[in-house]
Amino acid sequence: MDSNKFYKPDFLPQWMMIWYCSLTVMLWILNYFFGTNFGSKDNFDILSLVKRWRSGTADLIDIDEIALFLDRMYLSCEIFTSMNEEDWKKSFDWTKEEKLAIFKKYTKPEFHHNIQWDKRVFESGMSLDIIDDLLMQRLKQSSVKFSYNVSLANIADNIKQNQWVWVLFVLWLNRSILYNKESNSSDWDGHLVLCTWIDDNNNCIIYEPIDPRPNPHYIPTERVLRAMTDIWSHSMLMIKDNPDHQ
Repeated sequence: MDSNKFYKPDFLPQWMMIWYCSLTVMLWILNYFFGTNFGSKDNFDILSLVKRWRSGTADLIDIDEIALFLDRMYLSCEIFTSMNEEDWKKSFDWTKEEKLAIFKKYTKPEFHHNIQWDKRVFESGMSLDIIDDLLMQRLKQSSVKFSYNVSLANIADNIKQNQWVWVLFVLWLNRSILYNKESNSSDWDGHLVLCTWIDDNNNCIIYEPIDPRPNPHYIPTERVLRAMTDIWSHSMLMIKDNPDHQ
């Protein structure tokens, strides 16, 4: 199988320094689709642009925020989630207490200690918004598509059915499971990676934003999917270029 059908090898700047996984993934996506050469010098500028569309105050960005930003850049975005549609729609209008109850419903009990009011707070002190009313309303008004009640098998099938040079996939997973390592923390090891395709040997081609390097990594799809079950709800973002831009 010709790997050149599925990705462009020049979208990772050699001088990219390690920072947040989600921000590095965002820089890679922009480089991939728009031919930019964003790297470490652009970290804070890109983060400011993404936060421009949020009401939250957390340090990190997640799949929803990435999707909304890229939607405004005229890329086609679809989020595949194990959440059911009823819970998702309720999360637009319920009180914060009710929204937190939904969030805990999809979070393993051993990670509930990380949830502090409307954020998930990590041992490092960094945080991730889990309730951002402005973001939710703008997602509702955007062109971002959602697929609900998606099984892990469906996620693998969607990668195989859609993989080609103008498509990228962002996976939300547990990095300790992904790399067969013991977790050194009581924190939830939530992590974002970039996936370009699944090869003939059923390996996911993974681009790791933090460690280990170099990229790419060829990781058995079964292990990747297992790593996706250890988060609050397994989810994937599929990003496609608008054919008019090619």
